[in-house]
Amino acid sequence: MKRLFIALPIPDSIADTLDENIAVIKARLPFARFAPRENWHITMQFLGDQPENILQPIQRAIAKTAARCASPAITIRSLRYGPPGSSARMVWAVGSAAPLVSVRDMLIRLLNDEHLGLRLDERPLKLHVTLARFQKIMPVAQLPTLKESIDAQDTIPEILLMESRLMSWGSEYSCIAQADFTKQS
Repeated sequence: MKRLFIALPIPDSIADTLDENIAVIKARLPFARFAPRENWHITMQFLGDQPENILQPIQRAIAKTAARCASPAITIRSLRYGPPGSSARMVWAVGSAAPLVSVRDMLIRLLNDEHLGLRLDERPLKLHVTLARFQKIMPVAQLPTLKESIDAQDTIPEILLMESRLMSWGSEYSCIAQADFTKQS
């Protein structure tokens, strides 16, 4: 069994901007465990623990999605504590999910066409990138203010099938397959 999810990578130009912004807050959040840059991604669909025999049909659905959809352009607008509410356990980079909706809709349709019996999450997509996790849930009122305005934009070149292995220090991710978007947005 492999713990799988489908994700979009964060382009270097956006990651550079995020690096600059989190460098400012790291000292103010000593209890936070910051994710390594190579782990940053936008989750399009979490698939959970799956047998290896369904990897090929999932890869096929990802390849078809990339062939049929334009490379989505994304904008990261701000840093926020997550999930939303009066308590938080993460630092997120957030933006509008609107450019990703058609890609996710196509992905869900093509995964369903493979008849794999996957329980897919069809809730509205929210664009967030987890940058840090807290050791415990914290009241937002006790946390330092985060940068409200970031304008990091770029186009996502590919879609990834990722494996997540839970380790004592956090998750370790590895790419199982990738497919390049063939159309420009």
